[in-house]
Amino acid sequence: MQWWHWLAVGLILVALEMAASGGFYVIFFGVAAVVVAILQLAGVSGPLWTQLLLFSVLSVVSLLVFRSPLMRWYPIVTFGQVAADVTNAAGAPAGHGHNYGETVLDGWAAVIPPDGWTAQDTDRVRVALVKATANGGPEY
Repeated sequence: MQWWHWLAVGLILVALEMAASGGFYVIFFGVAAVVVAILQLAGVSGPLWTQLLLFSVLSVVSLLVFRSPLMRWYPIVTFGQVAADVTNAAGAPAGHGHNYGETVLDGWAAVIPPDGWTAQDTDRVRVALVKATANGGPEY
């Protein structure tokens, strides 16, 4: 493979990691591809099988060695991951992710209902939530 193929693969993998909502896995494969691109550009990476071997070894070793220490808050990296998560948060189906929909209502009414709360009150709130959701809100 040409050096720029490895560079393109590496940058795509790093971008995928930034778009994903956590885990810190794919970035190691992206960095390994960039390293192989640099070695290929310098002319020291050898034939394709050597490049693939280098990529595999660098990916797995860096994943095993660096993943735990990197699972901390880092201002730029973590901010990027959280920002990507927030932009996709409302796209989850009701009851998943940050989009609880009306499913939280039944739990709230069962656990901590206000004094005098009835099933009719729960149904009234459910209707209001369905109407609000149909009109593009509330954000939950």
